[in-house]
Amino acid sequence: MFTVILDTLSAAANEIDLERLALAAVDVVGAIISVLL
Repeated sequence: MFTVILDTLSAAANEIDLERLALAAVDVVGAIISVLL
């Protein structure tokens, strides 16, 4: 799962700006936290 996330973020970093990448990262972290809780 984490490998897929890292690959997605790496691909996203090449195509979108850092602001959108940061927002996507926040969404990913939120999803992980909700799963862990």
